[in-house]
Amino acid sequence: PSNVSAKLGPKDPEKAAEKIAEAISRLKIKDLRFKNFLGAVIIPVHWSQIEPNQGEFNWNAVDQRIGLPLEEQIDYWSKNGKNVILRVFPYGQQRGNDITPDWVKEKVTQITFESRKENRGLVTIPKVWDEEFMQVYAPFVHELAQKYDNDKRVLGVQIGIGHLGFWTAQPSQEGRQAFMEAGFSLPIWKEYVLSVVDLYSSEFKNKKLFLSVEPLFLEPIANDIDVAKEIVEYAAKKNYVFLFKGVDSDEQKFERTGFKEVLSHLTSLDLPNLTCGF
Repeated sequence: PSNVSAKLGPKDPEKAAEKIAEAISRLKIKDLRFKNFLGAVIIPVHWSQIEPNQGEFNWNAVDQRIGLPLEEQIDYWSKNGKNVILRVFPYGQQRGNDITPDWVKEKVTQITFESRKENRGLVTIPKVWDEEFMQVYAPFVHELAQKYDNDKRVLGVQIGIGHLGFWTAQPSQEGRQAFMEAGFSLPIWKEYVLSVVDLYSSEFKNKKLFLSVEPLFLEPIANDIDVAKEIVEYAAKKNYVFLFKGVDSDEQKFERTGFKEVLSHLTSLDLPNLTCGF
């Protein structure tokens, strides 16, 4: 929850537990951390907090959205018997996109647009499909793997592709227009997504890798089903786990997601260790 903002030192486990319990209570679910149905916890990794300056990594930086450093969050949930999945955020929109480090914005071509939503204002996002972006993103992923690939507390990593780590490039109409003007196309985006799949596969040898499948690549254009199938097939053959986001109980809405076709394609591959979550 974004309204939990107390800062704690790395050597204060009791207060860490209190703050996580406070965050849980804000969800209005009592003792959520001990519920049997909670098998795993996804913890966000904000690039700007971990690498505020190029080549300088701070694993004890406080996540302002929950009020705790990444290391304390991992340690807490692990000690409470929960599997930990790290979800990497390369960019977002909140506060103009404070997820991407400022130094990256100085090195990579930027896409800028005015958001209509509160607390966003002028949003600046790196043109991630340009080669110069991968030159700064790949070293970050490398350091992340050096830190956590052999860490027994961490089950796996949800790879960071687009908005908030998902494969959606932009969730807003104003963002869509800016991305299209910057040269976005489904073939270009597909190649970028596949390059990120390759990057994480090359760096993480001991962790499960998760790919979030969403209804959209770019708002308001629905997924090109053929492109989605190509991406999931490529990732499946590299043993990725798939998390389908946006499943809706409304049959008509579900039909528009394209998930049925994508799932059907995945099962047709007859892969022995295929795993999907919803």
